[in-house]
Amino acid sequence: MERALRLACDTPALCKLNALVRDLTGVGLLVVWSRSGDTFGQVPVCGSERELPHFCRLLHEVPQGLRRCVTCHSLLALAARGRGQITEGRCHGGACVVASPVTGSDLPPEAELVVISSCAFTLPDRKRGWRTTRKIAKELGIDLVKLRHAYAELPDLPAAKLKIVREIVDAAAATLSEALHGRLDGGTAGDAKPDQGIEAKLDNALKGFHEPAFRHAVGSAQATLVDVVQSVVGANPQLPVTVADIARAAHITPNHFSLIFRRQTGSTFSDFLAEKRFERATERLRDLTLSIAQVACQSGFSDPNYFAKVFHKRTGMTPRQWRQHSQGT
Repeated sequence: MERALRLACDTPALCKLNALVRDLTGVGLLVVWSRSGDTFGQVPVCGSERELPHFCRLLHEVPQGLRRCVTCHSLLALAARGRGQITEGRCHGGACVVASPVTGSDLPPEAELVVISSCAFTLPDRKRGWRTTRKIAKELGIDLVKLRHAYAELPDLPAAKLKIVREIVDAAAATLSEALHGRLDGGTAGDAKPDQGIEAKLDNALKGFHEPAFRHAVGSAQATLVDVVQSVVGANPQLPVTVADIARAAHITPNHFSLIFRRQTGSTFSDFLAEKRFERATERLRDLTLSIAQVACQSGFSDPNYFAKVFHKRTGMTPRQWRQHSQGT
């Protein structure tokens, strides 16, 4: 997968976006990726690793530093997907990044945690970030003097420049999705792994959430948990999932999860899941190569008859009638 990502990162469109954001703000772009929870890395857009800020390269010299960077970007991307907007937050090293997930119906499951991100920057008030950076430097055994100089070299972004970074990261995520079209199929089909259950997917997504170093990255811990759940479940509504499954993965009680989900979103988890499954069903019904039973299965319904009953109650039409109506026949 890394080879395909490096080729995609060198496409002219992404190189132009990277040059533009560097000229306007001093901040570059990079791609963060993870696969099956145990393989991960970062790829700068249209350039070598030497173009990463010295601050980032110092953190990456320690294996745990690189792993924490990938986890942090992934959490931000999951939050962005859950919130439906680009997300900015403090990285584990105390600097700031803007991240967005790269999505696309043609991307294989192992690529679902591909992230387009800005390189590290600071906000005008650097003191708060440096307190975190100093603590991380001690934990990882990094030379504090070197890291302080590297931190001082990071660009600081006032509101106007931060807005530019967010807009270009958003455009770059869509551009990378197009650039990856068809590139990952050949290199991953041979070693694809069986689809994970929803609890395993949540466990992988929430690994970083449980670590204190990342609690500050995307806001409150409760909001982050709901963002991650919305993102993971929203991307996999066909898998069987209950509040108990989620609570077990998040190490909280089912009642507590139900409370914070409703408080954060204004709806129950069951309503959210039903909406995502309906969206998946209408999407699959437009594919005329799929039978109604296949659509039901791919939308999270084990019984096609129950699927038809639920669909009729919601739309006033059977799935077959809805399909014919959507085709104008």
